[in-house]
Amino acid sequence: MNVSFNLDRLYWTLAHDAPDAVIYADANGLIRFWNSAAVRVFGFSESQALGQSLDIIIPANLRARHWTGYAEALRTGRTRYGAGELLAVPALRKDGARISVEFTILPIRGDNGDVLGMAAILRDVTTRFTELRALRKRLVQLDTRTTAVHAMRDVRCPFGLTIELVESFHTANPEHRAWDPSAGRVLGLHARRRKSATLVTLRACTKRSLLPGMEEAGFRCRPCTV
Repeated sequence: MNVSFNLDRLYWTLAHDAPDAVIYADANGLIRFWNSAAVRVFGFSESQALGQSLDIIIPANLRARHWTGYAEALRTGRTRYGAGELLAVPALRKDGARISVEFTILPIRGDNGDVLGMAAILRDVTTRFTELRALRKRLVQLDTRTTAVHAMRDVRCPFGLTIELVESFHTANPEHRAWDPSAGRVLGLHARRRKSATLVTLRACTKRSLLPGMEEAGFRCRPCTV
């Protein structure tokens, strides 16, 4: 069976029906090609996008930098984002929502070699970007807690030292039962009798002596384990 190969049809299919957005803008930055995936990614129909400036998908705070780079690429015909390196930037949808996109750029030249415009192949990576940002935030939190734990692991809180002094006194003076209630009010301590010894505990000690997150991690200062 002899099946002819239509190269133009291949080109059109690749550009128009590709799963990634394909956009072409001329030297003035006006959109001249807008494929079906661009409709899905950005929300503008083909008729709404054609003839419009690329500003419709560029956040206002990034436009100056974009057009500076665009003019330089037109002048030199070179861009580092056409040889496999991805450019990751925020973009705008028709409804005003900001999304994250990754894309490569390809200068389009005329017969005389002059750059006529720029084509871009873009992919919406908003979900992946959001997940990575959440993961980085979680790692920072874990690193902060780990640092705090290492700093506190071998340091006893002042209340713990007070408890040890009291315990040492009662060890040396087992018959002594005296306890000053005013000291208890100042230190947040209370005394209770068990058999012949006076045991001293610290109220809400973890709230007084542990850094945020340490209690949830299972750490206790010494008085809490008495």
